[in-house]
Amino acid sequence: MRNGHALGIVGVGIVKIKMYDGTICIVQGVRHVKHLKKNLLSIEQLDDLECKIHAEGGFLKVVS
Repeated sequence: MRNGHALGIVGVGIVKIKMYDGTICIVQGVRHVKHLKKNLLSIEQLDDLECKIHAEGGFLKVVS
């Protein structure tokens, strides 16, 4: 957090992400952190799913 306090993980589960073409990408091992105001997604998790990742010009493109 901004004030430097650590937040605990309260659960672990899956997240389904609907891609622009309608396919569903499932990310497993997602941690739920209570009171976290932003959603974070690890590039490493996407790489483990064998997604192709391209970053350029302030945009991140992920292709499953």
